[in-house]
Amino acid sequence: MRAKRPIYADTYDRRRKIIIVIVVLAVLAAAVGGVWWWLHRNPRPSVAKYPELGVRMSQADGVLDSSELEAGGVSFVYLKATQGASFVDDNFATNQSRAGSLKVGAYHYFSFDSTPQAQAENFIKHVADAGELPIGIYVTYYGNYASDPPKSSVVARNLTSLISLLQAHYQQGVVLMGSASTLATIKSVAPSAARYVISSKKPATGSYWEYANAKLPNGGTDQTFDCVVYTKGTSLP
Repeated sequence: MRAKRPIYADTYDRRRKIIIVIVVLAVLAAAVGGVWWWLHRNPRPSVAKYPELGVRMSQADGVLDSSELEAGGVSFVYLKATQGASFVDDNFATNQSRAGSLKVGAYHYFSFDSTPQAQAENFIKHVADAGELPIGIYVTYYGNYASDPPKSSVVARNLTSLISLLQAHYQQGVVLMGSASTLATIKSVAPSAARYVISSKKPATGSYWEYANAKLPNGGTDQTFDCVVYTKGTSLP
């Protein structure tokens, strides 16, 4: 004789399927909410404490639109100009000319493979006006140097030489840019120069704090930028 199915079996199966559907929908809703939050997050540090908001741009960020940046609350911008002994950012000159009322700083991506003299010549050749802000020198242990960094004494010597050459030509200050860990390795270099720290958490020291790649807090554009605040007062030097 065929076994009889309990009268409550179908009800139990339906409830189990409903619960599974609810759980799946909840997971999907959480995932969608997480994506929405990530795309619309606004981690900008205190406006009252750090009123000066800026962005760091290179050719990867496209062409600068000063009206959009100003609408988003931006007052200054650091533009990549050169890298090593020969690379020039395709959008530097265009972006600098389109900066409008934004304060501008030009920065150089430091190379461990080129002499400081060659790097200074590359920057000077392509940057007639280094802007109102200190000249940036961005340092990071790229490629194989991440696991096998050059001797700190060599890096310090070359950075010091590059700084001297740029300051002699432009007669203005510099700011060393990089992660907190990288800047710690070059702490002895130009100790009086400003530091630009890239960190998701508030750094213990530094004049500039690049806190996230995010949308601008006041809107203006849907694009994300490397956002930075000035930490040493209510107005830029």
